[in-house]
Amino acid sequence: MALFKTTEELRQYFPARMTFSIDDLKPVLNEVEQEYLAEQVLGQDQYDELHAAYQDDDLTPELQTLLDLCRPAVVGLGLHRYTGEANVEFTSGGLAVNGASDKRAPASEWRTRDFERKQLRSGMRGLDVLVNHLLDHAADYPLWQDSVQAVGLMRGFVRTTADFNTRVNIGNSGYLFMRLKPAVHRAELGPVQDTLCSVAFTEDLLAKIDADNLSAGEKEVVELVKLAVTHLAMAESIVELSLTLDDRGITTVEGMLGGQTSIGPKSASDRRLQQRIEHHANLGSGYLKRLRNKLQELAEAGQLPLYADSPCYVPPGTTPGPQFKTDGPVASFMA
Repeated sequence: MALFKTTEELRQYFPARMTFSIDDLKPVLNEVEQEYLAEQVLGQDQYDELHAAYQDDDLTPELQTLLDLCRPAVVGLGLHRYTGEANVEFTSGGLAVNGASDKRAPASEWRTRDFERKQLRSGMRGLDVLVNHLLDHAADYPLWQDSVQAVGLMRGFVRTTADFNTRVNIGNSGYLFMRLKPAVHRAELGPVQDTLCSVAFTEDLLAKIDADNLSAGEKEVVELVKLAVTHLAMAESIVELSLTLDDRGITTVEGMLGGQTSIGPKSASDRRLQQRIEHHANLGSGYLKRLRNKLQELAEAGQLPLYADSPCYVPPGTTPGPQFKTDGPVASFMA
């Protein structure tokens, strides 16, 4: 069973005319809900509670809000996944496409691709809205708050699409941000942590972000951290984002189209990719340098005692020596 019982419920979240039965779509809806909601965002326990309450018509106000926020994501991602399957029929003679007997013909390839792209973006945007609600109302959903999914979403300095998009424009794309997240965490664990130097200092900053009680100086530090992280993550991810890795191997957009024409964006040239990589790498390195200078400045002013206790801090009048982190990996970053 899915988070929809009737086609009428689906129509509330999709403006186009629907002539199919909800039963046609339910297998895909169930698949999407398990893959994205249960496994990636809500966690199995929170999803099971929501699903059971919906099926029993026993939703609390908090669960009703959660259901309303889950549904746009499920519809968008479900229709994106269903589009290819809806274009063909599996018969005893093999795969067939719709004929013209009912005065309708299958949509052209470019229309189908545009529809799929739009539904994917819509579904991922729905997940963004859902995640932001969970982060702002974690206490209302204890089953989610205790899940590994919540730990993963609440870790680190850059946690949401909006947070990333404020510093590097990714078009508010939740899908793109999900693909960037591994590089975001690597940047935070690597060059940013090396610059902050003290794990105790890093954990203190993260705790103050959660409590919303950063000092003015700490806010400057966190902003420089976020700027460095987003640009370094972009520099690392650009080549990977320009390719697709699946059971067919590594392919480009043109390779995936199989030589067919399609209306839509084309892959950038290698030269443009390299220019964009260097652009973000230089910005990321520049923000790391500014971060080091700001840490030194604030520590000298007595505003960052935890950083001042680290080997990266250079007391006035002394010569900088080798700089090493003071302890091991940051527990707060680990899922």
